[in-house]
Amino acid sequence: MSYEVKNDLTAGKYRTQAEKSFTRSIPYYLMLLPTLIIVFLFSYYPPLSGLWYSFREWQMGEHSTFVGLANYLRMFRDENLIKAWFNVAYLTIANILFKGLLGPLILAELIFFLKSKKWAGFYRNVLVFLMVMPTVAALLIWRNWFLWDGLLNNILKSIGLPNLAHTWIAEPGTSLFALFLAGFPWVSTIAVLTLTSGLMTIPGELMESARLDGASWWRQIINLHLPLIRGPIKLTLVMTALFGLQDFMGPMLLTRGGPFSTSTLPGLEMFNQLVVYMNSGYACAIGITIAFVIMVVTILINKLLPTDV
Repeated sequence: MSYEVKNDLTAGKYRTQAEKSFTRSIPYYLMLLPTLIIVFLFSYYPPLSGLWYSFREWQMGEHSTFVGLANYLRMFRDENLIKAWFNVAYLTIANILFKGLLGPLILAELIFFLKSKKWAGFYRNVLVFLMVMPTVAALLIWRNWFLWDGLLNNILKSIGLPNLAHTWIAEPGTSLFALFLAGFPWVSTIAVLTLTSGLMTIPGELMESARLDGASWWRQIINLHLPLIRGPIKLTLVMTALFGLQDFMGPMLLTRGGPFSTSTLPGLEMFNQLVVYMNSGYACAIGITIAFVIMVVTILINKLLPTDV
C-alpha cells in the first residue's frame, strides 16, 4: 500500500471519529443554547445596539435617523463633557494611586503581617461584612458629612482649623475633591481581599529565607511582596480605573455634577443625556467613547505593569 493511500485512510479515520464525537455532543450544545441566547441578549446585544444607535439621531421609543459621526463630533463642542473628561482624568489618577494601590496595599500588608491567623481571618470577614452596606447609603452619609454643619467641618472647627471649613459639595474649588474624599480611607473590600489573596500565595520558604537573612518588613515588601503580587496589583488597578471611568452615581448623589460642571463626569453626562434630555443617540456615543477609553487605559496598565518577575 502506497504512502499516499495510508495517509488518506488515516485522515478518513480521524475525520469519521471527529464526526461521531460532534454528533454525540449535539444534545449538550442544544442544552447550552438557552444560556448562550440569554448571555447574548443581556451581555452582547446592549453594547452592540448602543454602537448602532451612536450613529443615529434617536430618542428612546421613536424612529431613529442615521447621522453618521455627528454624535461623536458633537462631543468636541460639548463644554460640559470636555470638563467631565478633565475631571475624570484627575480622579482616575488619584483613584489609581490611593484607592487602587496605597490604601488597599497598606491594609493588606497589615493583615498579612498579623501573627495571629485567627485575627487575620476576623479582619477579612469584617471587610466582607462592609460590602453589605449599599453604595447609595454610603454616599448619602458622606453627603451629610460634607454639608456646612456636617461632620467634616465640625472636626476642623474642633481642632482649631475653622478657616478650612467649606460647603464642600457646593463650592467650585472643593466639589471635585469631595468626590475623591468620599470613601476615605480608600480601602475597597475587593481590592484588599485581592491583594491579601496574592500575598497568601507567596511560598512560605521565601518568607522564611527573607527573615533568616535579616530582611526588615520594609525590605520584604519592596523586594519580595511587590514583585510577586504584580498580577493582583494589576487586577486591582484595572478594576479601580474601570469603576472610576464609568462612575455616575457618586457625582449624581453628592454634587449633581455642579457647581458649574466642576464635578461632572462622563458617566453622569451620559446619564443626563439619556434620562433628562432624552438624547439617546448622543448618550450612546458617549457610552461607546467611555468603553473605548476604558479599553485604552486597561492596555496601558498591562503594558506599564508586566506580570513577569
